[in-house]
Formats: sequence, C-alpha cells, structure tokens
Amino acid sequence: MTEEGHNKNESISVINKKGEVTESWNTMEDFIKDLNSDTKQNWLDRKFPKGIFHYRTTHALMRPWIIFRGVIDELTWAWQRVFRGWDDRVVWGLDMYLAEMIPKWLALLKDEGFGVPVSMFEDGDFDENYNPTEEATNRAVAKYNEILDDISLGFKCYATGDLWDISNPNQEFMKSNFDHAFQLLHEHFSILYD
Repeated sequence: MTEEGHNKNESISVINKKGEVTESWNTMEDFIKDLNSDTKQNWLDRKFPKGIFHYRTTHALMRPWIIFRGVIDELTWAWQRVFRGWDDRVVWGLDMYLAEMIPKWLALLKDEGFGVPVSMFEDGDFDENYNPTEEATNRAVAKYNEILDDISLGFKCYATGDLWDISNPNQEFMKSNFDHAFQLLHEHFSILYD
C-alpha cells in the first residue's frame, strides 16, 4: 500500500446493482485518464460547446437551479427590451454597447435619412427663395455622409477591443480614428437626426 491508502497496481472496477463488473481499470492513473478523456460529461460538453446560460453543459445539468435562474433572467430581459427598449445587461458594458450600436444607427440614418442638416450647407448654396441648388445639396449630402462614416469607423475601431492592445500594430491608427470620431460626435451631436 502507498501513503495515499491504495496500491498503485490495484485494479479499479465499477460494479452494478446485480454485482456484475461493468468497467474496470488496471491502475488509478488509467482510471483518471479515462475519466478525463471520453466520459459522458465530456461528450455532452463537446456536443453543446456553448453550454447552458454561460455554464458548461454538464455543470448546468447537474445544478438545475442554474437553468431555472437562466430562464427567469432571459424572460426578465426580454420583458425589459419590449417595454424599455433595452435590458439591464446593457449597463454591464455600456461602452461596448454604444460602440457596437452607434455605427448601426448611423448607417440607418445615412441610408434611410430624408434630409441633410442645414449646417452642412455653405452661405452661397441657396437661391433667392432659400432653396439649395442641386449641386449644393449633393455636396452637403457628401459632407454629412463623410462625417457619419468617420464617426462609425472610430466606434467600430473601439468595438473590436484592439484599441488598447499594445501588441496590435494598428493600435495608433485605431486610437486616432476613435479620438477623431469622438471629436466629431461632440461637434455634430445636435445634428444627428433625420
């Protein structure tokens, strides 16, 4: 016998209720290797790699309260999205939420917008009836779209998460894009409407 209380050469067996040996291993090391290699738990975890409510599948199935709590949370957050338009999880990472959503909202504004803010026009762009010329409108639309694109690009750079990664060779480029986008958002915040 070893200090641990079992002989290293002692075989290990699984015996069912009828007294029959269903599985056996020659050594404790073989048992541990088999336990870690291809058990039903590992099979379930491989079959469902995303897990259940951010827990390993087998972990959640052995603890049903995790599943119950996860269902309650999902229903609560769905209810909040229906009646508030957002759920509590947004505040867990508000910076990333905004960095992901601002480019989407600006793309929608750019694609489906009906007009261009007056501040995009120059003084000589209007005729005697205060209507902009077609050329002036095209120039103002291009200027406005460029601003929206620059803001979107900067926030997309932030959303990648690589902005603060010093090993990223494009870090300075991404940081300058985000800084420029934030400056443009500050300057043109009051004209981000349709």
